[in-house]
Amino acid sequence: MGNSISTIHQETEQNPVVDGKAKHSSENVELKQKSVVGVIIHSFFVIPFMIACFCVVVFAVFSLLTWENDDVYNHLNKIKIGNQTVRWQSAFELSKLLSKPNPAINEDRFVAEMISVFNSPITKADDKRVRNYLARAMGHTENPKFAIPLRKALEREDNLDNLISVIYALGSLRDSGAVSSIHQYIDHPQPEVRLAAVITLGNIGQSSSIQHLQGALNDTEENVRWDAAIALAKMGDSSGQQVILRLLDREYLDKFSEVDPYEQNQIILVAIRASTHIKNPVLSEAIKKLSKNDPNMKVRNAAMEALK
Repeated sequence: MGNSISTIHQETEQNPVVDGKAKHSSENVELKQKSVVGVIIHSFFVIPFMIACFCVVVFAVFSLLTWENDDVYNHLNKIKIGNQTVRWQSAFELSKLLSKPNPAINEDRFVAEMISVFNSPITKADDKRVRNYLARAMGHTENPKFAIPLRKALEREDNLDNLISVIYALGSLRDSGAVSSIHQYIDHPQPEVRLAAVITLGNIGQSSSIQHLQGALNDTEENVRWDAAIALAKMGDSSGQQVILRLLDREYLDKFSEVDPYEQNQIILVAIRASTHIKNPVLSEAIKKLSKNDPNMKVRNAAMEALK
């Protein structure tokens, strides 16, 4: 009896297969149960949730695009039928809206309605701000389809503010067809118009404008001279390099009390970028000094980039 018990004990210790199989079988059952539960959760909860999230994102994007379009047409409709105050405010809001990318700008319906409202007798006889903001809005789109109505407006516009907005809008469109008409405004009696003409000719960048811009280097207004030099440099013409050299000098800019520190930084940044088009050693030396000593980090970084 004692030997029998001892033998069974020994065999169990030496060959624990029976207990191992039972344990392994139990673990398999648990794993299968967990796997089934996982599949159920994935199939009935995770996948539907992911699909729902995707649908929400698609709907949100579609709604945003549709809302932006509706908002554009809503402003146009208010300009058509609103009272005088509503019309100019809607034109202003439309101009602001189109200063950012908008999917409506290339739609034929939008282009047709914008031109129709811009040329409407009511708009022409209305508060001048309506036509002013509409011209700006057309420029913001950068859509060349607005070039022809703006060119026609350039020939007939008698309001000074509207004329300036039309000139700038043509510059935003980079409309080469308007260049010869804009040349005549280089000698306009109002400096604001001359400045708009100079900046616009620089944006369009036609070589036929160089001699007109060279003449503007002798303008009585500093702003006009400054932007004429910048425009020429962008075209690769170094006629205004002495003007640009002064724009790189903070001591020179300090003489103009109306130029605040932010504007001063912007002027220097523009002058640095313009200088890269003409590669003058004197300008390069001035830019090198800015890269080391200027108090503004953006100016220093721009100067270092220009020297590369």
